[in-house]
Amino acid sequence: MRLLTLLPPLVIGIIFAAVTGMWQFAIFALVSALSVWVGGLVAKRGKSKTDDDLSDEPISVRDGRVFIGDLRLPKSALFWRAEWHDVLFDHFAGEAAKRESRHRAEARALAGFKADKPGRLPFWVGLSNGADLEFDLASHGPHAIIVGATGAGKSELLKLVCSSMLSSVADRSIALVLADFKGGASLRAFSNEAATLILHTDLEESAHERFWLLVHAELRQREKFLAEHKVSTIDEIAGLPRWVLVADELAAMISSHPFAVSALEALTARGRSLGMHLIATTQSLSGIPRALLANLNLRFVLGGKDNPEYLMLLPNLKGAIGAEGRALAIDSNQTVSSFDFEVGASRKVDLQPSWWPDQKLIWSGGLPSRFIADNSNEWAIADYPLEQRTATISLDALGGKPLLVIGAHASGKTSFISALGSSPQLVCLDEPNVPDLEATISAAQTGGSDKLLIVALSSNATVPMQILRKFENVVHLRQANLEQHLAAGLPKLAYNPKLSPGRGWFRGDSVQLVG
Repeated sequence: MRLLTLLPPLVIGIIFAAVTGMWQFAIFALVSALSVWVGGLVAKRGKSKTDDDLSDEPISVRDGRVFIGDLRLPKSALFWRAEWHDVLFDHFAGEAAKRESRHRAEARALAGFKADKPGRLPFWVGLSNGADLEFDLASHGPHAIIVGATGAGKSELLKLVCSSMLSSVADRSIALVLADFKGGASLRAFSNEAATLILHTDLEESAHERFWLLVHAELRQREKFLAEHKVSTIDEIAGLPRWVLVADELAAMISSHPFAVSALEALTARGRSLGMHLIATTQSLSGIPRALLANLNLRFVLGGKDNPEYLMLLPNLKGAIGAEGRALAIDSNQTVSSFDFEVGASRKVDLQPSWWPDQKLIWSGGLPSRFIADNSNEWAIADYPLEQRTATISLDALGGKPLLVIGAHASGKTSFISALGSSPQLVCLDEPNVPDLEATISAAQTGGSDKLLIVALSSNATVPMQILRKFENVVHLRQANLEQHLAAGLPKLAYNPKLSPGRGWFRGDSVQLVG
């Protein structure tokens, strides 16, 4: 308090004392002014201490004394300030809530994190203010994204969601497609689930195109199914499981292949009525198309505040969420919830036969590593991912024209020729020299033979172009190097130096030769 404000009452007291002769009034005015001044100093000092924010300071007890940070409280609680009581109450109430949360989380873990509320794709994510927080992907999504920096716990939350969903959804009501672009380390534990169709990783570069073609095919097959049954959504018909693509590192997936963006945009735009869903994690929103992001209505944010990318997802984001196992959730109704989730969640897998053996065979490779024909007319089996099927190729498909098989050393040429060599209707040549090849072709053209010609050549062989042009049917097996692969007209992303023997391409489709 300024001394100037104390002068008027002091001057009035002195004047009154001088006029009346009663100087005790002057003494009283002086004592009063000094009391007010000292009281103001004490109040100001006390207020400065009171205004200190002690809520974030650690609480400890040492040598029988209570400390809030570096502040040592008096021995007797009678001398404690009200704000100290508040800080201590909040601290111990929070500790009790944490213990209760741990006990409830442990109970959830024993039940496989099963959700209590019914739904089509229900799952439990954790505790919000001591209460269970659950979502239904079908109604709160239908697609979800988990955003967080490295080490924030994105993969842990994703595994918790998968564990809870598998425990909560009825058998044979869900099919999982796992796309783990961390080399498979995050989602490999779910690859043996009966609901899982495939675990696809970023290490399988040659399989990226096929993976995205299968996603397109699933969309088309489901649209056709609904059209045939004259219904508009999956909820109007039984017998079709909900299909969930679980993706760790969405940004890496998008850059994996040119087909990825179109497949993901189609999935998120049309998936609601078809029963197809996406749950993905990402470190950054950079590189994710706006059309895709707009359909990811269920959102989880981990490990950071005041980040512009996070504010794109949660415009009203407030408060720190940097602690491990702490996250924010926002559903399609823009309801924001802060919650704690279980780090290191795991679900005990009861090994069962696959619920979807036919689909799993298609998704997990499609073609066998070795093809043994049922009859002498079959020479290969082809993969048609856009139709989600495989089919054998007969000699009739060649139209009576010769077949040329070109591949590197140990690519399966010799095994193929050996498997077909005993057929009386074929002439099979394994790496013939140019004169022999010319003579055989000439004999076939002049009508000297009614047998079908099949020739296997090394990709390093020097053969005149006019001879190669006589082959309308060509199978390209694994080539010696990328340059030869590209020279054969094959896509760069399809190159695989570890391609199994007999695996190649015929008329743009992947095939496995007999042998």
